[in-house]
Amino acid sequence: MTVHHTRSVSFFAALLGSAAALAQVGPACPQGMVAVTAGQVIIGLSASQRQVQAQAVSQSGFCIHTAEVTADDYSACVARGACSGRAFQENCNIVRAGNGRHPMNCVSFIEASRYCQAFGFSLPTEAQWEYAAQSGDPRRYPWGDAPPVSQLCWSGAFEGQREGTCQVGSFAAGRSPLGLDDMAGNVWEFTLNLFLPMGGPQSAGSAQPVSLEMPANLQPDAPLAQARVAVRGGGYGDVSPEFVTVTSRIGVAANATHLRRVGFRCVAPLGAR
Repeated sequence: MTVHHTRSVSFFAALLGSAAALAQVGPACPQGMVAVTAGQVIIGLSASQRQVQAQAVSQSGFCIHTAEVTADDYSACVARGACSGRAFQENCNIVRAGNGRHPMNCVSFIEASRYCQAFGFSLPTEAQWEYAAQSGDPRRYPWGDAPPVSQLCWSGAFEGQREGTCQVGSFAAGRSPLGLDDMAGNVWEFTLNLFLPMGGPQSAGSAQPVSLEMPANLQPDAPLAQARVAVRGGGYGDVSPEFVTVTSRIGVAANATHLRRVGFRCVAPLGAR
């Protein structure tokens, strides 16, 4: 698949502030999160049916996890009775010895959403995700414009296909100016947006989240049983730089529970505890 990444730097510069301004001291965030202040973000690309049309979106401030939710984090949620304790496949991080600090994978969109909701958080919209990944500057990757080599957990600079995820926060060179780890590589990350072609009614630019008013266990005729939701950031199995840019997106089934290459992080309102 070819993903196009045509943007106007002058257009960006006129709309986006610096990373320092974006992360200026403000309302406190919950532990493990960083504050992202309000501003404008360019969402999408100019010529790709897999992307939303390049456009400016006004984004209010929010808090976002600096790391992907880990298998240990999810296990703790299960222990307190707030998350699904169903059986997981043997190749999922939650049941693999030594992978507690790896990203939680093999969960559905619903299960990821329920985890965030258990703490008063939510999954990010695509606009929030891309805004945070950009760190307030026009950039191709979370760390800048330098081509990806060893800044992330992926297979592009790996001799042979990487077989699984990496411990979160293992790639300091890929950390964004806001202090966000693994916004490229490791696992793709769920967002609250349906995956529709460019210009669709629930595209990232419109930032209309998927409704969560649905049964906990989706049935074939439930609202999202056949829906595809947008995931961002690329994963450990990707080999092309095009898949680990801040604009890259693909769609996955909302009710899939076997996705080893998909995980998530949460967002919260500024001032949340």
